[in-house]
Amino acid sequence: MLIGQYPEMSLFDAQMQHGKLAEQVKGGLDVLAIQKQEKVKVERQAKKERLGTMTNEDLFADWLVSYTHRPSEKTRRPPTAKTVARTQYRWDRYVSREFKHQIPSNTARHDVNKMISAAAKRSPEESRKLFTNINMMFEYGEEIGLIDDRPTIGIRAARLGATSSKPAERFLSLKEVGVVLNYLLRHTGIKGNDPHAAPTRTSEIMCLCLIFAFYTGQRRADVYSVRWRDIDFKNRLWVIPAEQFKSRREHQIHLNDTAIEVLKRAMILGESGTGFVFDTGRYVSEETRRPDALNRALGRILKRKDLGMTIKHFSPHDVRRTFATLAGEHLEYPQELIKKTLGQLPEDRLVLIYQKGKQWNKQIEVWNGIGELYDGVLE
Repeated sequence: MLIGQYPEMSLFDAQMQHGKLAEQVKGGLDVLAIQKQEKVKVERQAKKERLGTMTNEDLFADWLVSYTHRPSEKTRRPPTAKTVARTQYRWDRYVSREFKHQIPSNTARHDVNKMISAAAKRSPEESRKLFTNINMMFEYGEEIGLIDDRPTIGIRAARLGATSSKPAERFLSLKEVGVVLNYLLRHTGIKGNDPHAAPTRTSEIMCLCLIFAFYTGQRRADVYSVRWRDIDFKNRLWVIPAEQFKSRREHQIHLNDTAIEVLKRAMILGESGTGFVFDTGRYVSEETRRPDALNRALGRILKRKDLGMTIKHFSPHDVRRTFATLAGEHLEYPQELIKKTLGQLPEDRLVLIYQKGKQWNKQIEVWNGIGELYDGVLE
């Protein structure tokens, strides 16, 4: 057993300690068990002292580590890196400094009410998710013995203005798709357009990213975060790894002709070594890249007077809904097949368990069909 370390313990002290332990062993004592008990006492005391000075900021940091590795009851899997990053972002953006520096045991219900109400004025949807995170944080505080009762008990976030956003219904008509795509293409160097038309390299990169979203139908975060390592030009394939995809399953996307053109142009524009396809050079890591950059870029475009016609506001997620809607209405593909191309899991659990066929060739038809449909409305 370890009795000390040099130079903190001298050779003479080590000999004396060894003699004492040898006598205790002769007397029938389990000195190793005694040493372990002493170590536990020291660790408990240190933990007690640490907990006594913990703030809500410290508690959140401890909880987030636990949350990162703990499987959820619903999915039986730990959260994705994107979910963890979004949780940290929500805490940083919407929680006041006063709340962060409070001692958990001194945090009262009215403190939580005040913080969530303030967050709800900025974003009802984000504040609802924030309340869920805060509640989980204080549950963790109970588990480790930091607090006796959660200050979130009895609070209804909806009464504070924290609510789920209404299900969105916005999708673009084929005419609107043509107007938007024609504007985006005029600011890129693909499909015969002047590569110098874009005001800046960054604006062209964002236009290419939005075009890619139209032609693939994938989620905003996945489109904005696509990496070159996930692209297979030979097989015209984009593979989203399971650990990055929302359903925690690998998702494959066939790249139609326009999607391939977008990627080749992005490659010509170059990158700053981050590995991202749509790399403006401003955000150099996964942590600093925010998918809402697409929302901001699209918002600026919709305000342009040279767009061609007034387009009612829409978001990058509405582009995904447009893909699904037009594939059904104009191309008459069945909804279950369209869901497969979007990477959505079937609502029927029995279908999910027993129906393993991917209908890959049919999925390819959907992406190619959308490509031809959109190309048909270009000038």
